[in-house]
Amino acid sequence: MKPIKENYPNIYIIIIAITISLWFEGINEIIHHFVKPSLINGIILCILSLFIFYSDDGSLSELYSYTPKKKTNLVKYGAVIKRDR
Repeated sequence: MKPIKENYPNIYIIIIAITISLWFEGINEIIHHFVKPSLINGIILCILSLFIFYSDDGSLSELYSYTPKKKTNLVKYGAVIKRDR
């Protein structure tokens, strides 16, 4: 994968996007095997995931873009981009 990453970055991004979507699809199949799909179960799973995010550092920082408290060159990006208006 390293030569593809270095020489064809756009193709590498597509491969990674497909890989991530396949991983989510696999997790979805595992969850559907153990939990019957319904609205209530969906809400419970969402609350469970928010609880796990919150218990990590006491905030939901994984769900939005933020600048770390330490001044480093590394900026972390979350799944959702916060737009400044």
